[in-house]
Amino acid sequence: MLSQPDQPAGRRLQLRPTPVSEIALASHLPLLRPDSLDSSVRDELASHHADALVVADFGRLIPEPWLWLCPGGSLNIHASLLPRWRGAAPIARAIEAGDLTGGCTLMLMDAGLDTGDILAQESFSFTPDETAASAQDRLAPVGTDLLLRYLSDFDPKHPSRQPQDETRACYAPALHKDEAPVDWHDPADQVAAKIRAFNPRPVATTRCGDDTLRLWQAQAHAMQTAEPAGKVLRCDRTGLWVACGEGQVQITELQRAGSRRMSAQDFCNARPLAGLQLA
Repeated sequence: MLSQPDQPAGRRLQLRPTPVSEIALASHLPLLRPDSLDSSVRDELASHHADALVVADFGRLIPEPWLWLCPGGSLNIHASLLPRWRGAAPIARAIEAGDLTGGCTLMLMDAGLDTGDILAQESFSFTPDETAASAQDRLAPVGTDLLLRYLSDFDPKHPSRQPQDETRACYAPALHKDEAPVDWHDPADQVAAKIRAFNPRPVATTRCGDDTLRLWQAQAHAMQTAEPAGKVLRCDRTGLWVACGEGQVQITELQRAGSRRMSAQDFCNARPLAGLQLA
């Protein structure tokens, strides 16, 4: 198995193995954790005479010639229904865009960014309150099952493959902190979708006076209001209700900087926000 080197983690920045490394070590499997992908690593991989390489969230560019070290090529599990949402953040961008369906794709890797031929796909419906975190947890076993089913009947010499339709391709760039602030002038469905898409990271934010609030969960509602966008309409056991450019957003989980995540009911009990303006 090939994985990234151990990485510093936690407050003390102690080196910890990746999940792949942990599994390999626990199962006494051959494991490579190189600092660079040089010719010695390539030769070691080739020496195992595997039918195919399986790549999942490796986080490093694999040299193009390496993709065909094995007769069956290199297989990659991607968390979208390609060609929709190629790139680093397919789950989050799908939720942010309001997609009702996502899924997993097993593809044959090539030199492009998630442009390889499709080998198998499994669709997946997002729930109305789906966050990127919950979708990732639910998609993980879907992708695993898809890979195992494909490998159980795998023919490296004649893999079934379907080219991607380039006219349907769109991209899912990584989420950045500078995207986190919510624009309350947007329609409520867009605001709520963004809040859910940015959970667990980098987390959507808004300003309330001198405080920054982190927003973790929200739903959109169509009822209109004459109040300006960003106005807190009410704050009660049902949530924090905020006016948007169109409709209202019901925030049900949030966090004050330096504090813990909590339900909107607990938050509002400690600090009533009704009538305040968010920005």
